[in-house]
Formats: sequence, structure tokens, C-alpha cells
Amino acid sequence: MAIRTLLRPAGIILFAAGFVAAVLIHRAQPAENENEINSLSKRDVYQIEKLGGKEFVIGLQMTAWFSGLWHGRKLAYTVIFLSAAGSIGCLFLADFLDAASRRS
Repeated sequence: MAIRTLLRPAGIILFAAGFVAAVLIHRAQPAENENEINSLSKRDVYQIEKLGGKEFVIGLQMTAWFSGLWHGRKLAYTVIFLSAAGSIGCLFLADFLDAASRRS
């Protein structure tokens, strides 16, 4: 059995499973809290900037944003995005392989 015939159903199953998981995660999680870097006062951010520079503050904000993707309701959005991206990738690869086999 050719891999291109398996990729289409795999993409559909991946999206369906990701959608169901995202709905379950979204319903199970309470509303999320603000990230710690956003709850700091301007004076605290200024002190951090004095110690580490603006790049350090931006790094802390990026780290807080990225770690926030894996908790609470944002996890549901992350799961649905990743499953949709994987599904689109599977369907695109199946079409690419199908077109390549027709040219041969």
C-alpha cells in the first residue's frame, strides 16, 4: 500500500482527534491567569532592565508567552493549531506525492 493513500485518512484523523482533544481541554480548564512578567510593576521591569538589559526583558516576556501556551485554555488553542497544521501537512504531502506519481 502506497504511503500517499495513507496520508489523507491520517490527516483527517489527526484533525478530528486534535479537535476533540481541544474541546475537552477547553471545557476542563478554568480561565487562565496573567503571566508573571505582565503582573510586574513598572519599577520591577525597570530594575530587571537595569540588570539584564532590554533583551533580557524581551526574553522573559517571550519565555512567559511560550510557557503560557502549555497551560489552561491556551493549551486547547495550541492543540487545535498543531493538529490543523499537521493535518494540512499530511494532505499537502499526499497531493504532492500523487502529482509526482502521475508525472512518472
